[in-house]
This record gives sequence, structure tokens and C-alpha cells, in this order.
Amino acid sequence: MIKEIIYPAVFEFDEEGAINITFPDLPGAISCADNTQDAYRYATEAAELVLEDYIEDLFEGAPKPSEIKNIKLEENQCIALIKIDTEKVVKESSSKSVKKTVIIPSWLNEAGMKKKLNFSKILQDGIKKELGM
Repeated sequence: MIKEIIYPAVFEFDEEGAINITFPDLPGAISCADNTQDAYRYATEAAELVLEDYIEDLFEGAPKPSEIKNIKLEENQCIALIKIDTEKVVKESSSKSVKKTVIIPSWLNEAGMKKKLNFSKILQDGIKKELGM
């Protein structure tokens, strides 16, 4: 799984000092802020929302970030690099659990029950390890 992606965002400053935020590579990621600190936070949130659509393939299909040297800016614009923690996106996108049926040998089930093992947690931990999370 891709652990992080750094996208260039375009911060456009208007006459009143507000900052409009867009991403050349994430057309649906749009926000605005009153100051630079908020702009970074809101840019991150906007990008994370769009990237939730790419969780299923572990972000392999997510748009590739543009080279900043290829982004044309106007006089009232600048580029801000926004780092997206994909593990955070996965964790925050859904707390919904799904039921899975698994088959294990009966002796293993009995031994696990005697030890009061949490089968769901063990399975989740194992899957996360396999995915490199």
C-alpha cells in the first residue's frame, strides 16, 4: 500500500485576503480559508475526502501528483505541497465493520476459545500485516 502521497495545491489569494484552494490533480478537492495555517489544514481535508474513492485498490489508482515545475501560476497564486497519510485516510473513512465467515479446524477454534482469543482482532492484525499497514 502507498503510505503517503504529496500533492501540489494551488493557493490563490483574493483581494480580501481569503485563500482559495484547488488541486491540479484532484479536481473535486476544493476549499477556502482565511489564513495560511487553516489553508493547509483545509487542503489536507479536501484531498483526503477525494482520495477515499481510492481506498479499495490501496491508492494504486489515485491520480499521480503533478511535477510542480509544470504547474502554471498566476501572480496571486502559489504552490503548497500537501502530504496525505493514506493510512489515516483508511482509518478515518470507515469505522463500519463487515461480517466475514472463516473456516478453521475445530481443534484450533477450541484452543483459541480456551485462551479467550479475540479471533476478529487476530484476523484484522494479520490482514493489516499482509497489506503492509
